Amino acid sequence: MADRTAKISMKYVVANQSQKEVTINENLNVLDMLVQASAKGMQNAPPEQPKEGETYIVGTDPTGAWAGKTQYMAGYFAGVWLLIPPRNGWRVWMDEGKSMRYQGGSWVDEKRADAPVAIPSGGKKGQVLVKLSDRDYDCAWQDASSTGGTAPTPVPTPIPTPDGEHSNTTPVTESIMDEIALYKANTEYQIGDIVYRKETKLRRWYICTYITGDKPSGKSGATPPTWKDTPGSETVDNELTWETYEGGASITV
Repeated sequence: MADRTAKISMKYVVANQSQKEVTINENLNVLDMLVQASAKGMQNAPPEQPKEGETYIVGTDPTGAWAGKTQYMAGYFAGVWLLIPPRNGWRVWMDEGKSMRYQGGSWVDEKRADAPVAIPSGGKKGQVLVKLSDRDYDCAWQDASSTGGTAPTPVPTPIPTPDGEHSNTTPVTESIMDEIALYKANTEYQIGDIVYRKETKLRRWYICTYITGDKPSGKSGATPPTWKDTPGSETVDNELTWETYEGGASITV
C-alpha cells in the first residue's frame, strides 16, 4: 500500500502509528492550501516575513528555502514552508485579480478577463482566423497562404430552373463560415482554440479553456456535445471544456 495519496500526496495514517495528530495536522494544512486555492503572487524568493497560511507560486529561478522547487506551490504553516508540486489543470486565484492554470509544465494566465468580446471585424472570404499567441485569446484575420493553409475551394451551388429542378450549377465560393474554424467532432484541440458552429454562425463562438489529463491537447467527442449557448457557460466535450462567448463580426464580401 502506498504511504501517500495519489493526487495531492497527503500522508496516510498507519496502524500503530504514534503521534497521529502530526500527520493529520499536516494533511489539514495541505487541504487548506489547495482547496479553493489562492496565492499572494509568483516570485523566486520567499518573503522575509510571511504570514501564517500564505501561499505563493514559486517562480522559474527559485532561491533560499524554495531552491530547486521551480513552479511549486509554497504555503507557510507553523514557521515552515510546505512545498507541493502542481498537476496539470490546477487553478489558483491570484491576489492581483487573475486566474493561473498549470498546464504543460508551467503556470499560464488564463486570460479570461482579457478574452475579446467579439471576433475581429474586417475578414474577407478566403482568410482564416488565427491566434496571435498561445498565451491569450487574441486573434486576427490572415490570408490562408500566410498560415500554411489553402484558400477555400469553390463549391458548386445548385441554381433552380423554371421547372423547379436543380439541373445546372455555377461555382460559388461558400460562406466564410463553411471554411473557417468550424467545430469538428473527433478532432484534436488545444487550450485557447476558438471554434464556431453553423447553427449559430458568428453570433456565438467557443473557446477551449480546459483539457483533462496530462496531455497538451485533447480530442473532441465522437459526436457533437449538447452545447450551452448562454455567454459564460461551459460545455463539456469528451476531453475538452468550451466556454461560450457572444459577438459578431463584419465580414467583407
